[in-house]
Amino acid sequence: MKKQIRALLLLLVFALIIPLMGCSVAGDSAKTQVGFDEFLTELFIENITDDAVTLHSTLVNPQAYGIESIDSLLGEISMGSEPETAKYYQGLKDTLHSFDYDLLTTSQKLSYDILDELITRELKAKDLYMFDQGFHPSGGIQSYLPAILGEYEFREEKDIDKYLEIVGDIDRYYADIIKFEKEKIKLGTFMSDKLVDMLIKECEDYISKKDDNVLISTFDSRIEKFPGLSDAKKQEYINRNKDIVLNEVIPAYQNVIDEFTAMKGSGKNNGGLANYVDGKRYYEYLFERKTGSRSSVSKMAKSLEAGIITEIMALQKIISENPDYLDLYDDYEFVIQDPMDIMEYLEEVTAIDFPPLKNINYDVKYVDESLRDSLAPAFYLTPPVDDFSSSVIYVNVRDDEELKTIFPTVAHEGYPGHLYQISYFYGSDAHEFRKVLSFNGYTEGWATYAESYSYDFVGLEVEFGDLLDIERRISIYLMCRVDIGIHYEGWTKDQMREYVATYLGDLDDETIDNLYYTTIADPGNPLSYGVGYIEINSLMQAAKKKLSNDFDLKEFHTFLLDVGPASFNIVEKEMNKWLKTKK
Repeated sequence: MKKQIRALLLLLVFALIIPLMGCSVAGDSAKTQVGFDEFLTELFIENITDDAVTLHSTLVNPQAYGIESIDSLLGEISMGSEPETAKYYQGLKDTLHSFDYDLLTTSQKLSYDILDELITRELKAKDLYMFDQGFHPSGGIQSYLPAILGEYEFREEKDIDKYLEIVGDIDRYYADIIKFEKEKIKLGTFMSDKLVDMLIKECEDYISKKDDNVLISTFDSRIEKFPGLSDAKKQEYINRNKDIVLNEVIPAYQNVIDEFTAMKGSGKNNGGLANYVDGKRYYEYLFERKTGSRSSVSKMAKSLEAGIITEIMALQKIISENPDYLDLYDDYEFVIQDPMDIMEYLEEVTAIDFPPLKNINYDVKYVDESLRDSLAPAFYLTPPVDDFSSSVIYVNVRDDEELKTIFPTVAHEGYPGHLYQISYFYGSDAHEFRKVLSFNGYTEGWATYAESYSYDFVGLEVEFGDLLDIERRISIYLMCRVDIGIHYEGWTKDQMREYVATYLGDLDDETIDNLYYTTIADPGNPLSYGVGYIEINSLMQAAKKKLSNDFDLKEFHTFLLDVGPASFNIVEKEMNKWLKTKK
């Protein structure tokens, strides 16, 4: 099956794009269980063999799964169609339902529930492909692909040759996405001129560095370290890569600039999704996909507003009791500022409340200057599922001043956030198929919770740490509420400004413009963080209420980690089972 646009970032967020697999189902438990595992394995293989980068980043040893090689490099781009999509997902659902649920193991029943719910969700969006994003500013494929390729591991020499083929495929791949964007013009869902300008600026920033382009510098470094190559062979590879980057990749980015410049004026909507026909329905789907929440969009909007008010009251209480904190606010720094030192410290101090990990190595790298303005403050690159002993976190800082306050961000990406949670789950007995599914509400909710947890260890007075943590939550909740307002309720920029002013006062035009247009550029982006955190915190409060003095934080963390990424409907269902065992 060709790659759907909504799965463009498969390397970071694995979406379910899998064809129907035939599978015979026997009546007795053992055969049914074996058949179900085989079914999941087939889905896993199909999910990771869509393109060479996904396969390479997911498995160190694909031969163990009967995968020798694949022809696809960066994959194909397809618009899809409503009948094809509906037929595909319905066929998958029929195959899933052919298994006798009662004969499955406990773990298999969990996988069944997750897959069943996921298919149902995707069927709701079978006719909404026109809203899928190709290029977009603030974190699109044009920004993340160079960073991802910069971490393409050379395990043996043939990987180098495959990598060069992949880099050489960027021009074709981007040209296919441009074709998709032109189709969106016909469908009336192409981006506004403001977003086009933002996208062009990101591409211009990237190609401003040529001989020292990130795809050149990272490649040269890996080649120099690769064992067994003669100096002449190393230089040959270096020259080949440089030629591809200068004569194919950079022109591909220039082509994006030229094509989008020509397409300016084609986008008719300067606001959010709510202004499109079916835009609100797509946002409901996006909300479900990005959060896995038990709540509707409208109910969550009210919960966010209630959360903002509660947090503001807590903030005011701390300030009233510690008025000197206002003087500290603009001039504070955390005790530990080196990202590697922060990781090592958090690994040690979080052991009291989190189950241990074994044999996990990690490295911290810095985002290339050409990508700083278009990437997140930090991000974690997911390791292969069959060898997750080494992980990489990228930190996006401009100077030592920004390192002074990076402690919670490292906690979010590292310990006890993404690196910790994913390493724990990869080390579990869960089927590999579950390990490549995306449940951002769970994963980003967990990482946001970990970030909040870390404020107890930043080396400041406890109340001042609480103040910073509360302010961070207010900011996240506000961004989520603004996202819903713009994309679901149709807020204009002036309406957004008026809403934000209720809590933050009047903000300057530049700040308002940045918030409004970055929100439009990436619908639903903050929801995984804010709504995911709200859901995890809600589950924890429910467990505390149920268990009272018997509640143990480490046990609760272990429960959440053992369940692994899933929607919060399913996590709640599993928690109710867990709570019964505690009686």
